[in-house]
Amino acid sequence: MTDIFATIKTVLETGCGGIPVYFENLPSSGTPTAYIRFRRISAHEYISHAGRSNLHRDRFQVTCVGSTHAILIALVDLMEATLYCNNTDFKLAYPLEGSRELPDGAMTYSKDFYIYYTP
Repeated sequence: MTDIFATIKTVLETGCGGIPVYFENLPSSGTPTAYIRFRRISAHEYISHAGRSNLHRDRFQVTCVGSTHAILIALVDLMEATLYCNNTDFKLAYPLEGSRELPDGAMTYSKDFYIYYTP
């Protein structure tokens, strides 16, 4: 894991009250009743004529899973508030419009974010 993966994992775990957070793969020993999983979809570094700007923009998909609808909605609210309000660990967490997935019978919710950061 690189720094941005560890940063997102730490931010989500502390902001969501200790809910387990996994990067891409789930543990083989079983999963808890509520958890968050994230994965990187793409990475981009801004470059200008003067050279590297050291500003990165990565696209992450964050998936919340809850055992009941009430747990899922509470987890989604915590996740969004945590990512939107965090300006100390990364520069900006910008949600992609239209990337939201309506909660279904499987009690999952996915949302894509552009996360701007400097390593």
